[in-house]
This record gives sequence, C-alpha cells and structure tokens, in this order.
Amino acid sequence: MQLNRKKVDLKSDSVIKLMILASQTATLLTQQICFAKYNYCILTSQLLEKDSNKGSKHVALNEKTS
Repeated sequence: MQLNRKKVDLKSDSVIKLMILASQTATLLTQQICFAKYNYCILTSQLLEKDSNKGSKHVALNEKTS
C-alpha cells in the first residue's frame, strides 16, 4: 500500500490556523495542569492544617486534665 504524499505549504492559511490551534491547545492544557497542581497544594495544606489543629486540641485537652 502506497501513501500519496503531497508537499504542504507551511505558509498556507489552513496550516497556520492548525498551528495556532495546536499552540492554543497546548497552552490550555498547561494552564489546566498548573491549576490542578495549585488546587492539590491548597487541598493538601488545608488537610495538614486541619490535622495539626486536631493535634493541638488533643494536646491542650491532655494538658488541662493532667
């Protein structure tokens, strides 16, 4: 099976539009990855803060009872 290969004019409108679309898609994916990492960091810090608050409450209760 042979493929018919044609030379593509890299300056044609359709190729330029396709390259712009690919660039925009890559930018959006990068933004989504950064946003997901940011949300993960926020969630992780909130969970750590919640855990540390629980720990300090337990310590405070133990100190009062002793």
